[in-house]
Amino acid sequence: MCLVCATARVERKGTQLHAEVTQCSDCGRFGPFGRGSKTWMDCDWEPTELLALCSSSVQGLGDAKLLGAQRVETPPEFKRTQVALTLAREVLSGVFIDTQCVANFSIKHGVCPDCEKRESDPDWRALVQLRLRTPHNRALYRLEQEIVKSKAHQNALEISAEKGGLDLRFASKSIAERFVQFVAAHAPVNTKCSSRRQAVSMSKSLRTRYSVELCPVSKHDLVVLPAETARACGDIARIALCVQATALLHLVDPLTGQRAELSSEKYWKKSFLPWEASTAMTEFVVLDVEPVEPLSSAKKHDLEAFVADVLVARVSDFGANDTTFVVRSHLGAALAVGDTVKGYDLTTANFASVYTHSLREAIPDVVLVRKMGGPEIDAKPSGNCTLETLVEHADAETGKADAARAELEFQAFAAEYLAEEVASMALDGEEIA
Repeated sequence: MCLVCATARVERKGTQLHAEVTQCSDCGRFGPFGRGSKTWMDCDWEPTELLALCSSSVQGLGDAKLLGAQRVETPPEFKRTQVALTLAREVLSGVFIDTQCVANFSIKHGVCPDCEKRESDPDWRALVQLRLRTPHNRALYRLEQEIVKSKAHQNALEISAEKGGLDLRFASKSIAERFVQFVAAHAPVNTKCSSRRQAVSMSKSLRTRYSVELCPVSKHDLVVLPAETARACGDIARIALCVQATALLHLVDPLTGQRAELSSEKYWKKSFLPWEASTAMTEFVVLDVEPVEPLSSAKKHDLEAFVADVLVARVSDFGANDTTFVVRSHLGAALAVGDTVKGYDLTTANFASVYTHSLREAIPDVVLVRKMGGPEIDAKPSGNCTLETLVEHADAETGKADAARAELEFQAFAAEYLAEEVASMALDGEEIA
């Protein structure tokens, strides 16, 4: 058989493949993968996760090698998903060709062993699932510190770390509702509630689940607002800083000082992710401060401090080069020559998103965020930073690399959080004096 005929014969084989995937109706994980496997994974149908899923679940691949996978969008009500597979098939001895086929995955719902064990616990009546759908967990860590300070978790029967969040179980629906209200007062959330009865016993078996999605924007994050959101916030500039996150997102224009508040309802109507997170901030030293008149776009009653042109240089550049930046900043009243200030160095920022690409010319090279106090600089935590937590967040990770990454992320947050606490206590002491 010639190569052309062999290729045509292979391409006619297995153009439609079928497989069944089980999704836990409680935690949303998929599994088990492969015969005899007990592994359940929290996957969002990303290509890397699809490779593991397809290689173990799809029947009919034969001796073909799986090279890649890409999800084909299907309406969620279809209860199935399609995946375009790229396969390498051997047509002649030592000769391979790449072919493509579509695998249809039917999604059936079940209960994973972990959730089945929890469901069998007769004590809890309400479950609160806190979830943060971003690669980082800083917003979750900040909320956790508020929970710890207020002891809002003291009535929880069980707290467990899950992928991207926490699960808290309570003895009654009313206790869980009070906890959900506490969370909503400290972060913009999107809450969904569902109830169902246990099949084991119809008496006192009604259980309620609250799915609480947390806003990923955290204190000191730099955001790019959608145009309609900026208009709804009093025509604030689309480049803004989050200075506080409670039930509202408190925003400030870093160039004019104009302030605005974004409600939870408005945020979830047109949600967005942080453009730059506080962990990416750079330290600058102030070389000069020149007060200027507020920009015409700023409203006078929105200004808490005057605007200034600030000459800064990266702390890391001292002794290496003479690079400086003239930055217009809302921190004019707080800064003086010699101060150290944290900010975002946007000279190497990624402008690929649909929001930032159109604003590239209007985005400054540097955005100043906050002044660092003397006690904060002197008390930079070294080594492990200790904060009281509800759970070990690394326990939610399935691999050693992910667990190590989660631990490093938490240590970075702890260092930042403790430094802020030190600076805040020092400022309070100065005000009392």
